[in-house]
Amino acid sequence: RFIGRVTKKNVVRQFKYKAKEGDGQLFSAEIVDRDGTEARVTFFGQAVDKFYEMLEERHMYSFSGGRVKAANKQWCSCEIEITFDERGQIVRVTDDANCPQIICNPRPIAEINATSGTVDVVAIVSETELAVDVNTKLGTRRRVNITLLDDSGASIRMSIWGEGADTPFPEGSVV
Repeated sequence: RFIGRVTKKNVVRQFKYKAKEGDGQLFSAEIVDRDGTEARVTFFGQAVDKFYEMLEERHMYSFSGGRVKAANKQWCSCEIEITFDERGQIVRVTDDANCPQIICNPRPIAEINATSGTVDVVAIVSETELAVDVNTKLGTRRRVNITLLDDSGASIRMSIWGEGADTPFPEGSVV
């Protein structure tokens, strides 16, 4: 059993199975417990229908019945990953004020390199390009490129894909 706060809930994604015919669906969320341990929870198939509307960001839940494994650091910044099907059990619990709202360990942009993996930064938006539709192997996806600058004097370009691409990022704003 894992009790934690939902810090981020992603949209439902559709996919085609590689090993069998048909389409599938999934969504994931990031959660944190009162000790600051972060986990990614991922829901497949009927579990999407069962849990997507129930889970809300900033609320706390008890999660049980999932498959737990160490997170793949190439794709996930959390410590652990928990996968759920429709047999999982999730119950909203009373808020614990000692449980963090978010975990953020910012690094200077000047220290980021190609092998840094997932990192947190606090920066100023120095340039925002127009959002565009991009043809990918998965179909057409929306993308916006944003240039970030921090007090280390370095800048970096960040791409935001999907729904977030149409979020306004005014130049000069802090992100």
